[in-house]
Amino acid sequence: MHKLCFILLFSFNLLGQNNIPKGAFLEDTIHLGEIVNYSLVYRHLDKNEVFFPGKNYNFAPFELVDKIYFPSKTTNNITLDSAIYQLRTFSLEKTQNLKL
Repeated sequence: MHKLCFILLFSFNLLGQNNIPKGAFLEDTIHLGEIVNYSLVYRHLDKNEVFFPGKNYNFAPFELVDKIYFPSKTTNNITLDSAIYQLRTFSLEKTQNLKL
């Protein structure tokens, strides 16, 4: 019974509109002018088309150096899209935020 409830709740969450992309810096320290990697992952229904930010996006206070996109992977009508953004900053602020 517990396993069935978990599967139903998991399916409901995944198929609902509450899914948000998950992003994280892959390094815990950023040095002035050096490249830092940022991972962006999104799981969604395979019928939905997803666009990740590209070179025209404002990554301030970071600048985009490069992006690595991975092919979409679909299992049981759920697609996983992911990319790694290579960024750098020349800002001297102790705390810097990135919104994608």
